[in-house]
Amino acid sequence: MEKKRIEYIDLAKGICILLVVHLHVVDVQEYFTNNVSYGFLDRICFSFRMPLYFFLSGMFFKTYGGGIAFFIKKVNRLLIPFVFFVLLYWFYGVCLGLLGLSREDNLVDFRRLIAFFYEEEYKGGVLWFLLCLFEVNIIYCFIYLVFKENVKCVAITALFLGLIGYWMYFEKYWDLPAYLDRAIYYLPFFSFGELIRRFSSFLEKRDVKVEVLLLFLMVGAYVLLHPEFNILSSKNNIFLFYFLGLLGTLITLQISKLVKYVPIVSYVGRYSIVVLCLHDLFLGPLARILWRFMTNVELVVFVEFLVIILILYFIIPLCVKYFPYIFAQKDLFKVSYYKE
Repeated sequence: MEKKRIEYIDLAKGICILLVVHLHVVDVQEYFTNNVSYGFLDRICFSFRMPLYFFLSGMFFKTYGGGIAFFIKKVNRLLIPFVFFVLLYWFYGVCLGLLGLSREDNLVDFRRLIAFFYEEEYKGGVLWFLLCLFEVNIIYCFIYLVFKENVKCVAITALFLGLIGYWMYFEKYWDLPAYLDRAIYYLPFFSFGELIRRFSSFLEKRDVKVEVLLLFLMVGAYVLLHPEFNILSSKNNIFLFYFLGLLGTLITLQISKLVKYVPIVSYVGRYSIVVLCLHDLFLGPLARILWRFMTNVELVVFVEFLVIILILYFIIPLCVKYFPYIFAQKDLFKVSYYKE
Protein backbone atom coordinates (compact mmCIF):
# COMPACT_ATOMS: atom_id res chain seq x y z
CA MET A 1 0.00 0.00 0.00
CA GLU A 2 1.45 3.37 -1.03
CA LYS A 3 2.07 5.84 1.76
CA LYS A 4 0.00 8.99 1.74
CA ARG A 5 2.09 11.78 0.28
CA ILE A 6 2.78 15.00 2.15
CA GLU A 7 1.22 17.55 -0.19
CA TYR A 8 3.23 20.59 0.82
CA ILE A 9 6.51 18.70 0.27
CA ASP A 10 5.51 18.04 -3.34
CA LEU A 11 4.66 21.73 -3.69
CA ALA A 12 8.04 22.77 -2.27
CA LYS A 13 9.80 20.39 -4.69
CA GLY A 14 7.68 21.81 -7.50
CA ILE A 15 8.70 25.37 -6.66
CA CYS A 16 12.33 24.26 -6.58
CA ILE A 17 12.32 22.46 -9.93
CA LEU A 18 10.46 25.35 -11.61
CA LEU A 19 13.17 27.73 -10.39
CA VAL A 20 15.81 25.39 -11.81
CA VAL A 21 14.10 25.19 -15.21
CA HIS A 22 13.56 28.95 -15.35
CA LEU A 23 17.23 29.60 -14.62
CA HIS A 24 18.31 27.25 -17.39
CA VAL A 25 15.87 28.82 -19.83
CA VAL A 26 17.54 32.16 -19.08
CA ASP A 27 21.01 30.61 -19.43
CA VAL A 28 20.34 29.20 -22.90
CA GLN A 29 19.53 32.66 -24.28
CA GLU A 30 23.25 33.48 -24.06
CA TYR A 31 23.73 31.30 -27.15
CA PHE A 32 21.56 33.69 -29.19
CA THR A 33 22.36 37.04 -27.54
CA ASN A 34 25.97 36.52 -26.33
CA ASN A 35 24.71 37.94 -23.06
CA VAL A 36 22.74 36.56 -20.15
CA SER A 37 20.88 38.78 -17.70
CA TYR A 38 19.31 37.19 -14.65
CA GLY A 39 16.04 38.67 -13.47
CA PHE A 40 15.28 39.69 -9.92
CA LEU A 41 13.60 36.36 -9.13
CA ASP A 42 16.56 34.30 -10.30
CA ARG A 43 19.05 36.46 -8.40
CA ILE A 44 17.29 36.28 -5.03
CA CYS A 45 16.65 32.54 -5.41
CA PHE A 46 20.28 31.65 -6.11
CA SER A 47 20.84 31.39 -2.36
CA PHE A 48 18.42 28.56 -1.69
CA ARG A 49 17.44 26.90 -4.98
CA MET A 50 19.84 23.95 -4.67
CA PRO A 51 20.09 23.91 -0.84
CA LEU A 52 16.31 23.33 -0.82
CA TYR A 53 16.74 20.12 -2.83
CA PHE A 54 19.39 18.75 -0.48
CA PHE A 55 17.37 19.77 2.56
CA LEU A 56 14.26 17.96 1.29
CA SER A 57 16.34 14.87 0.53
CA GLY A 58 17.77 14.94 4.04
CA MET A 59 14.27 15.07 5.51
CA PHE A 60 13.59 11.58 4.19
CA PHE A 61 16.96 10.05 5.05
CA LYS A 62 16.84 6.39 6.12
CA THR A 63 19.63 3.88 6.57
CA TYR A 64 17.46 0.98 5.30
CA GLY A 65 19.02 -1.23 7.93
CA GLY A 66 22.66 -0.98 6.92
CA GLY A 67 25.34 0.34 4.61
CA ILE A 68 25.03 -2.17 1.75
CA ALA A 69 21.23 -1.92 1.57
CA PHE A 70 21.48 1.86 1.65
CA PHE A 71 24.08 1.91 -1.10
CA ILE A 72 22.02 -0.32 -3.41
CA LYS A 73 18.90 1.75 -2.72
CA LYS A 74 20.68 4.95 -3.75
CA VAL A 75 22.17 3.27 -6.82
CA ASN A 76 18.61 2.47 -7.89
CA ARG A 77 17.22 5.93 -7.17
CA LEU A 78 20.11 8.18 -8.20
CA LEU A 79 23.02 6.48 -9.95
CA ILE A 80 21.00 4.54 -12.54
CA PRO A 81 19.17 7.70 -13.75
CA PHE A 82 22.50 9.55 -13.78
CA VAL A 83 24.31 6.95 -15.91
CA PHE A 84 21.40 6.57 -18.32
CA PHE A 85 21.03 10.29 -18.93
CA VAL A 86 24.76 10.90 -19.24
CA LEU A 87 24.69 8.43 -22.13
CA LEU A 88 21.50 9.93 -23.55
CA TYR A 89 22.79 13.51 -23.46
CA TRP A 90 26.09 12.47 -25.00
CA PHE A 91 24.26 10.79 -27.89
CA TYR A 92 21.91 13.77 -28.17
CA GLY A 93 24.92 16.09 -28.36
CA VAL A 94 26.47 13.95 -31.09
CA CYS A 95 23.26 14.25 -33.12
CA LEU A 96 23.14 18.03 -32.68
CA GLY A 97 26.77 18.29 -33.74
CA LEU A 98 26.24 16.21 -36.86
CA LEU A 99 23.22 18.31 -37.80
CA GLY A 100 25.20 21.54 -37.33
CA LEU A 101 22.99 22.66 -34.45
CA SER A 102 25.78 22.94 -31.89
CA ARG A 103 28.87 25.13 -31.62
CA GLU A 104 30.89 22.39 -29.97
CA ASP A 105 33.46 20.48 -32.04
CA ASN A 106 34.18 17.54 -29.75
CA LEU A 107 30.75 16.01 -29.24
CA VAL A 108 31.81 12.77 -30.93
CA ASP A 109 34.75 12.45 -28.56
CA PHE A 110 34.12 9.52 -26.22
CA ARG A 111 35.91 11.37 -23.44
CA ARG A 112 32.79 13.51 -23.18
CA LEU A 113 31.12 10.53 -21.55
CA ILE A 114 33.32 10.96 -18.49
CA ALA A 115 33.56 14.74 -18.64
CA PHE A 116 31.69 14.97 -15.33
CA PHE A 117 34.71 13.35 -13.66
CA TYR A 118 37.21 16.06 -14.51
CA GLU A 119 35.30 19.20 -15.45
CA GLU A 120 32.25 21.15 -14.38
CA GLU A 121 30.30 21.53 -17.60
CA TYR A 122 29.12 18.91 -20.06
CA LYS A 123 25.97 18.11 -22.04
CA GLY A 124 23.05 17.65 -19.67
CA GLY A 125 24.98 19.66 -17.11
CA VAL A 126 22.08 19.62 -14.66
CA LEU A 127 22.75 15.91 -14.13
CA TRP A 128 25.55 16.86 -11.76
CA PHE A 129 22.84 17.09 -9.11
CA LEU A 130 22.02 13.36 -9.25
CA LEU A 131 25.66 12.36 -8.84
CA CYS A 132 26.19 14.98 -6.16
CA LEU A 133 23.11 13.88 -4.21
CA PHE A 134 24.26 10.27 -4.45
CA GLU A 135 27.62 11.24 -2.96
CA VAL A 136 25.98 13.31 -0.22
CA ASN A 137 23.78 10.37 0.76
CA ILE A 138 26.73 7.96 0.91
CA ILE A 139 28.89 10.37 2.93
CA TYR A 140 26.09 11.20 5.36
CA CYS A 141 25.13 7.56 5.85
CA PHE A 142 28.78 6.69 6.55
CA ILE A 143 29.00 9.44 9.19
CA TYR A 144 25.67 8.35 10.64
CA LEU A 145 26.76 4.73 11.03
CA VAL A 146 30.27 5.55 12.28
CA PHE A 147 28.91 7.66 15.13
CA LYS A 148 26.14 5.15 15.81
CA GLU A 149 23.40 7.76 15.30
CA ASN A 150 24.93 10.19 17.83
CA VAL A 151 23.11 13.30 16.64
CA LYS A 152 25.58 15.88 17.92
CA CYS A 153 28.59 14.13 16.40
CA VAL A 154 26.81 13.61 13.08
CA ALA A 155 25.71 17.25 12.87
CA ILE A 156 29.10 18.68 13.87
CA THR A 157 30.95 16.42 11.43
CA ALA A 158 28.58 17.30 8.57
CA LEU A 159 29.00 21.02 9.26
CA PHE A 160 32.78 20.73 9.55
CA LEU A 161 33.03 18.87 6.26
CA GLY A 162 30.71 21.45 4.69
CA LEU A 163 33.06 24.26 5.69
CA ILE A 164 36.00 22.38 4.19
CA GLY A 165 34.05 21.75 1.01
CA TYR A 166 33.07 25.41 0.77
CA TRP A 167 36.70 26.43 1.17
CA MET A 168 37.87 23.96 -1.49
CA TYR A 169 35.18 24.80 -4.04
CA PHE A 170 34.81 28.56 -3.77
CA GLU A 171 38.40 29.39 -2.95
CA LYS A 172 39.60 26.96 -5.66
CA TYR A 173 42.41 25.61 -3.49
CA TRP A 174 41.66 22.01 -4.34
CA ASP A 175 39.33 20.68 -7.03
CA LEU A 176 37.99 17.21 -6.29
CA PRO A 177 36.76 15.04 -9.18
CA ALA A 178 33.14 14.10 -9.87
CA TYR A 179 31.77 17.12 -7.94
CA LEU A 180 32.91 15.72 -4.59
CA ASP A 181 33.87 19.16 -3.31
CA ARG A 182 30.42 20.44 -4.27
CA ALA A 183 28.80 17.44 -2.54
CA ILE A 184 30.74 18.14 0.61
CA TYR A 185 29.75 21.81 0.84
CA TYR A 186 26.08 20.89 0.34
CA LEU A 187 26.29 18.22 3.06
CA PRO A 188 25.18 20.55 5.92
CA PHE A 189 21.87 21.29 4.13
CA PHE A 190 21.17 17.57 3.93
CA SER A 191 21.96 17.33 7.64
CA PHE A 192 19.70 20.32 8.45
CA GLY A 193 16.81 18.56 6.73
CA GLU A 194 17.26 15.36 8.71
CA LEU A 195 17.72 17.18 12.02
CA ILE A 196 14.74 19.49 11.60
CA ARG A 197 12.49 16.57 10.70
CA ARG A 198 13.57 14.57 13.74
CA PHE A 199 13.98 17.22 16.42
CA SER A 200 11.95 20.28 15.42
CA SER A 201 8.26 21.14 15.36
CA PHE A 202 8.75 23.43 12.37
CA LEU A 203 7.20 20.96 9.94
CA GLU A 204 4.13 20.42 12.11
CA LYS A 205 0.87 22.26 11.48
CA ARG A 206 0.14 25.32 13.62
CA ASP A 207 -2.48 28.01 13.82
CA VAL A 208 -2.59 29.94 10.53
CA LYS A 209 -1.87 33.26 12.28
CA VAL A 210 1.28 31.80 13.83
CA GLU A 211 2.34 30.37 10.46
CA VAL A 212 1.87 33.74 8.72
CA LEU A 213 3.76 35.60 11.46
CA LEU A 214 6.65 33.14 11.26
CA LEU A 215 6.75 33.54 7.48
CA PHE A 216 6.75 37.33 7.80
CA LEU A 217 9.69 37.24 10.24
CA MET A 218 11.73 34.88 8.07
CA VAL A 219 11.12 36.90 4.92
CA GLY A 220 12.13 40.06 6.79
CA ALA A 221 15.40 38.45 7.91
CA TYR A 222 16.07 37.19 4.38
CA VAL A 223 15.54 40.64 2.88
CA LEU A 224 17.80 42.28 5.46
CA LEU A 225 20.65 39.84 4.89
CA HIS A 226 20.47 39.10 1.17
CA PRO A 227 23.19 40.84 -0.93
CA GLU A 228 20.66 41.59 -3.67
CA PHE A 229 19.08 44.18 -1.38
CA ASN A 230 22.47 45.91 -0.85
CA ILE A 231 22.53 45.48 2.93
CA LEU A 232 25.53 43.17 2.68
CA SER A 233 27.59 43.31 -0.48
CA SER A 234 29.56 40.05 -0.35
CA LYS A 235 28.06 37.04 -2.08
CA ASN A 236 30.99 34.83 -1.08
CA ASN A 237 30.41 35.05 2.64
CA ILE A 238 30.33 31.58 4.20
CA PHE A 239 27.88 32.66 6.90
CA LEU A 240 25.48 34.07 4.28
CA PHE A 241 25.86 30.98 2.12
CA TYR A 242 24.61 28.61 4.81
CA PHE A 243 22.28 30.95 6.68
CA LEU A 244 20.50 32.30 3.60
CA GLY A 245 20.39 28.83 2.05
CA LEU A 246 18.67 27.46 5.15
CA LEU A 247 16.44 30.51 5.64
CA GLY A 248 15.29 30.53 2.01
CA THR A 249 14.56 26.82 2.26
CA LEU A 250 12.45 27.29 5.39
CA ILE A 251 10.57 30.20 3.75
CA THR A 252 9.73 27.99 0.77
CA LEU A 253 8.52 25.22 3.08
CA GLN A 254 6.48 27.70 5.11
CA ILE A 255 4.79 29.06 1.99
CA SER A 256 4.13 25.49 0.84
CA LYS A 257 2.58 24.60 4.21
CA LEU A 258 0.19 27.55 3.94
CA VAL A 259 -0.77 26.97 0.30
CA LYS A 260 -0.57 23.14 0.50
CA TYR A 261 -1.35 22.32 -3.12
CA VAL A 262 -1.10 23.95 -6.55
CA PRO A 263 -2.15 21.51 -9.33
CA ILE A 264 0.62 21.68 -11.95
CA VAL A 265 3.35 22.82 -9.55
CA SER A 266 2.66 20.02 -7.05
CA TYR A 267 2.48 17.44 -9.83
CA VAL A 268 5.84 18.34 -11.36
CA GLY A 269 7.21 18.45 -7.82
CA ARG A 270 6.10 14.88 -7.18
CA TYR A 271 7.92 13.77 -10.34
CA SER A 272 10.67 16.37 -10.21
CA ILE A 273 13.29 13.84 -11.31
CA VAL A 274 11.54 13.59 -14.71
CA VAL A 275 11.62 17.37 -15.11
CA LEU A 276 15.21 17.54 -13.89
CA CYS A 277 16.47 14.91 -16.32
CA LEU A 278 14.51 15.85 -19.44
CA HIS A 279 14.09 19.63 -19.55
CA ASP A 280 17.58 20.20 -20.94
CA LEU A 281 16.64 18.30 -24.10
CA PHE A 282 14.19 21.03 -25.09
CA LEU A 283 16.13 24.16 -24.17
CA GLY A 284 18.27 24.70 -27.27
CA PRO A 285 15.91 23.51 -30.03
CA LEU A 286 12.89 25.35 -28.62
CA ALA A 287 14.84 28.58 -28.12
CA ARG A 288 16.10 28.34 -31.71
CA ILE A 289 12.50 28.11 -32.98
CA LEU A 290 11.24 30.95 -30.78
CA TRP A 291 14.03 33.32 -31.82
CA ARG A 292 12.84 33.02 -35.42
CA PHE A 293 9.55 34.65 -34.48
CA MET A 294 10.43 36.81 -31.47
CA THR A 295 13.06 39.43 -30.68
CA ASN A 296 12.31 40.24 -27.05
CA VAL A 297 14.41 38.21 -24.59
CA GLU A 298 11.88 38.38 -21.77
CA LEU A 299 9.11 37.13 -24.03
CA VAL A 300 11.24 34.27 -25.34
CA VAL A 301 12.12 33.25 -21.77
CA PHE A 302 8.48 33.35 -20.66
CA VAL A 303 7.15 31.38 -23.65
CA GLU A 304 9.95 28.80 -23.59
CA PHE A 305 9.58 28.22 -19.86
CA LEU A 306 5.81 27.79 -20.19
CA VAL A 307 6.05 25.45 -23.18
CA ILE A 308 8.72 23.24 -21.57
CA ILE A 309 6.71 22.85 -18.38
CA LEU A 310 3.56 21.98 -20.33
CA ILE A 311 5.43 19.44 -22.48
CA LEU A 312 6.91 17.77 -19.43
CA TYR A 313 3.58 17.86 -17.59
CA PHE A 314 2.00 15.75 -20.33
CA ILE A 315 4.86 13.30 -20.80
CA ILE A 316 5.42 12.59 -17.09
CA PRO A 317 2.73 9.85 -17.03
CA LEU A 318 4.42 8.09 -19.95
CA CYS A 319 7.83 8.30 -18.29
CA VAL A 320 6.77 6.86 -14.94
CA LYS A 321 4.64 4.16 -16.56
CA TYR A 322 7.02 2.86 -19.23
CA PHE A 323 10.42 3.78 -17.76
CA PRO A 324 9.99 3.39 -13.97
CA TYR A 325 13.55 2.15 -13.37
CA ILE A 326 15.10 5.09 -15.19
CA PHE A 327 13.01 7.65 -13.31
CA ALA A 328 13.46 6.12 -9.83
CA GLN A 329 9.91 4.84 -9.50
CA LYS A 330 11.00 1.21 -9.12
CA ASP A 331 14.21 -0.50 -8.00
CA LEU A 332 16.20 -2.36 -10.63
CA PHE A 333 18.44 -4.07 -8.07
CA LYS A 334 16.40 -5.74 -5.37
CA VAL A 335 17.62 -5.76 -1.79
CA SER A 336 15.98 -6.65 1.49
CA TYR A 337 16.18 -4.07 4.25
CA TYR A 338 14.64 -3.16 7.55
CA LYS A 339 11.86 -0.60 7.49
CA GLU A 340 12.41 2.39 9.76
